[in-house]
Amino acid sequence: RVVHQGCRKLIHRYFEIQPIHGEPEGSQVTLEKGFDPARYRLTGQVLGDPPFRGQLVHRGWTVNAVHLPTPTPGHDFKVLLPAEVEL
Repeated sequence: RVVHQGCRKLIHRYFEIQPIHGEPEGSQVTLEKGFDPARYRLTGQVLGDPPFRGQLVHRGWTVNAVHLPTPTPGHDFKVLLPAEVEL
């Protein structure tokens, strides 16, 4: 739980997030023709063409803005944690 609290704090510090779908979980929703399949994952018996009607199991999350700190010049983002050498 401590790890989850730290992750939550980090996410809220650097990212503005909001639900993809505004209705509460458990609501009946309709996805009309042209819905974005990157924003909605259909499960169960997916047959035919939209509109699709079903129960919202999870509202999903999207990022509205990213506020990362300014990197120092020459910083290599590919290095997650440098090797350590004790002398």
